[in-house]
Amino acid sequence: MTRKQIQDMVRELINDGAEREKVFAQFSRHGAKDSELAYYISSCVGPDRRNEHYGKVVVLVALMVFQTLIAFLAGFGIAAKLGPNSGWIGGILVALFAISIGWGFYKNWVGAYNAYIFLAVIELSPSFDRFAANPVATSFAAVFNIGLLAFVWYVRGKLFPDLIFLSPKKFRGRYVFTD
Repeated sequence: MTRKQIQDMVRELINDGAEREKVFAQFSRHGAKDSELAYYISSCVGPDRRNEHYGKVVVLVALMVFQTLIAFLAGFGIAAKLGPNSGWIGGILVALFAISIGWGFYKNWVGAYNAYIFLAVIELSPSFDRFAANPVATSFAAVFNIGLLAFVWYVRGKLFPDLIFLSPKKFRGRYVFTD
C-alpha cells in the first residue's frame, strides 16, 4: 500500500470510530514507518472529539476572520507605499494567507495549527521592537496575539491530544494514543 492509501484508510477508520491503538496495530509495517503511521493517526480528529470542541473551533475561525481583516489593512498599508495598485495586491495576498490558516482550523488540519503556532512564536519578539514608536497599539496587538496563540495551542491540544508539538506521543519506546 502507498502512504496516501494508508493515510486515507486511517482517516476513514478513525471517522468510523475505530480505536487508535487497533488502527496502529493493523497498519504497522504495511508500507509506512511507525513514526509516520503514528503521526497520521494522531493528526486525525475523530467525530466525537470534533463535535465536542466544535464551538471552540468556530470561535477560533471567527478570531481568524478578524485577524484576516487586520492583516488585509496592514498589507494594504505597507504595499500602498510601493505603487498605486500594489496596496490592493499586498493586502489581498496577506489576507489570503491568513484566511487559509483559518480554513485549516475549520477543516481540523493539524498543519494549520502547527503553522500558526510556529509563525506566531517567531513574530512575538519582532512585534515588541515597535513598542517605542507606538506603545498603545503595540500593547494591544501583543495582548491579542499572545491570547490568540494561547487559544490556538489550547484548541490544538484538545483536538490532537496525541501530539507533542510536532510529533506523536511516545512512552517507553511505544507510541501511545488517548482513545
